[in-house]
Amino acid sequence: MPQLEVLKEGPAAAESAAASYAKHVNPEWVRLLDLLGMNVRYTRCEGTQLFAEDGRVFLDFLSGYCVHNTGHNHPKIVAFRAIHPGMFGQMLVRRLFHHHGVLSQICGNNFMVLKVAPPLVVREDQLDQYVEAIGSVVDALHTSSAFWSEALELGRRALRV
Repeated sequence: MPQLEVLKEGPAAAESAAASYAKHVNPEWVRLLDLLGMNVRYTRCEGTQLFAEDGRVFLDFLSGYCVHNTGHNHPKIVAFRAIHPGMFGQMLVRRLFHHHGVLSQICGNNFMVLKVAPPLVVREDQLDQYVEAIGSVVDALHTSSAFWSEALELGRRALRV
């Protein structure tokens, strides 16, 4: 059975995390950060700037994980991450009602599984319309910026961001 490594706290934590990352994930990335002098503890990151614990400010050109599409800690992304997962399901219910006239409910909700319950009394043709409406809303979820703009606006109102 593999042994779990316990990361240290305090100043040794960054060193321990870097060693563990190099050992198990990507040693070349750690070597690059060491070469650039960027393998340090950061207190915060905003836009393209990284603020190190020792007071240095780095302009981040590394573009790891596509962060430069929006920058570090973009306010809209931070606001979206703060939205309660239940609100995501409510966006689907809201869109089903407003765009398709289908009144439904969410039976279970997390970002991996979403169970949508059809209305209790339906004819077969209505059930087909219901399935088509769900397909349309899920398609919008994957392809429409309007869906996410509505979700952010709902989250913004809920959080008063």
